[in-house]
Amino acid sequence: IFLFKLSKTLLNISEDAVCGLVYIPPEGSRYSSPDCFSEIEQEIINVESNCKYLCLFGDFNARVGKMQDYYTPDDFLAHVTHCEIQSEVATRSIIFDNYQIPLDRIVRDHTINNFGYKLVEFCKNNDIYIMNSRVGNDKNIGGTTCKDSSTVDYVLASANFFAIVESFNIKNFCDLFSDVHNPISFSFSICINDAKNNIPAAAGGTGIIAVQWAKLAGCHVIGTCSTDAKVEFLKKIGCDRPINYNRENLKEVLKNEYKNGVDVVYETIGGEVFDICVNSLAVKGRLIVIGFIEGYQTELGFKPSRTMATIPLLNKSSSIRGFFLEHFMSDIPRYVTKMIQLQQEGKLKTFVDMGENYEKGPFRGLESIADAVEYLYTKKSIGKIMVNIDVGQSSKL
Repeated sequence: IFLFKLSKTLLNISEDAVCGLVYIPPEGSRYSSPDCFSEIEQEIINVESNCKYLCLFGDFNARVGKMQDYYTPDDFLAHVTHCEIQSEVATRSIIFDNYQIPLDRIVRDHTINNFGYKLVEFCKNNDIYIMNSRVGNDKNIGGTTCKDSSTVDYVLASANFFAIVESFNIKNFCDLFSDVHNPISFSFSICINDAKNNIPAAAGGTGIIAVQWAKLAGCHVIGTCSTDAKVEFLKKIGCDRPINYNRENLKEVLKNEYKNGVDVVYETIGGEVFDICVNSLAVKGRLIVIGFIEGYQTELGFKPSRTMATIPLLNKSSSIRGFFLEHFMSDIPRYVTKMIQLQQEGKLKTFVDMGENYEKGPFRGLESIADAVEYLYTKKSIGKIMVNIDVGQSSKL
C-alpha cells in the first residue's frame, strides 16, 4: 500500500484525508500474504489513527459478492464496544441518508473468495465501506472490474469521505490500460484558494448564493450590481470587489485591477457583459453560462452569436461551458443537503425581497406576479423576489 495525505484546506474539510493505493497479490501466489489486510490496517494506524476521512483504492483480488460490509449493532454489542459502533452507525446513517447512498449493494459478481471474507471484516473493523455500486454511474449496478466476469478492484471509503465524492465510474475495458482490468475513476470536490471569481448580477437571487459559495471555497470574489445600496449589501456578504456598473466601467476595472485575468466567471447577463467577461478571462479561465437575462427583453429574442467573440479563448486556452440544471439532476441531493447544512450553520445566508420598498409592493396574491416580474427588470431588487400567495385572500384572477 502507498499511503498519502490530502490537505484539509484543499478539500475544505475538518482534517486531512488519508488515501492509499493498494495492490494485493492473488491468494496463493508467490508474493501473497495471509496477513495482508492486517498489514494494511497497521500501516494506516501508523500514519493516522482514528482517521475521519479515509479512502483506499486499487486491486484487492477479493470477491465479496453481496456480503454486508457494515455492522448492525444490537444493544449488547453497543454496550461492550462502549457505544463506538453505535456512534459510527449514526454518522453513516446521516451521511448515507442525506446523499441518498444505498446501504445494501447490488452486484453482478456473486462469487465470494477467502480474500473477500477478509476484505469485508477489514471494512467492518475500520468503519469503511465499499464505494462500488453505491455512488456515481455504478450506483445500483455493481459492475465487474476484471475480465467482464469478476469484481476485484474497489474504492473503499469512510462515511465522511463519501460526503465529498463527486463521481464514480467503472469504465469499459481497454487493453491499453491493463491486460484484464477495467479502469475505475472517481473524483471529489476540492477548494482552490484565491481563485478570482467574477459574478455579474451578484445581488440577485442566485448571485448572492454564488458570492457566498465562492467565498466559502476560498475565492476572491468580484460582483457587479446596479446601485450603491447593492454595493454595500455585497460587502456585507463578503464580496471582495463590488462594482456598480452605473458608476464604474466594468471593462476598465477588470483591465486595470485584474491584469492577470479572472479564473472563473458565473455569467447570467449576456450581451455586452458576456463579451467583457470573455475578454477578461485568465489563462485557462472558465466562463459558466447560467443565463442571459439581457436576451429576455429584446424584441427579437436572442441575439445572433458573433463568432469573433470567441477568439480570445484561443490565445488563453480558456473555455465557455453551459449549465442547464436538468442535466445535473443526480447532483441535486448532494448540494441541496450541503446548502441546507451551511445555512443551518450560519455560513450561507438567504435574502428575500417581497417589494416592500417598491411602489407596487409588497407583492401579495396571484395578481401581483406581473408586478414582481416588472420589479425584477427595474434592477432595484436585492435577493430573491417572492410573492406571498395568500389562499385566504380573494384573488382578482
